[in-house]
Amino acid sequence: TTPFKHYIRANQLDTNYYYSAYPHATTNDVKRALDLAAKFQDFAARARTMTPTEFQEEYELFLYEVQNDLGASGP
Repeated sequence: TTPFKHYIRANQLDTNYYYSAYPHATTNDVKRALDLAAKFQDFAARARTMTPTEFQEEYELFLYEVQNDLGASGP
């Protein structure tokens, strides 16, 4: 084993419980959610001045851009 792995094994604390603010979400899920929230806030601010036609076009573009950030997390 590497010195790093040896250090981790020697200093780890075994636990039966742990706390997670988002128990069914990975760190990547949380990062994507934060990114999506920022993109949505930007879209919402721009949408206030759009015509209905512009809104439809921009909304479809927005969904295309964020589609990989949408989805269920957890088991």
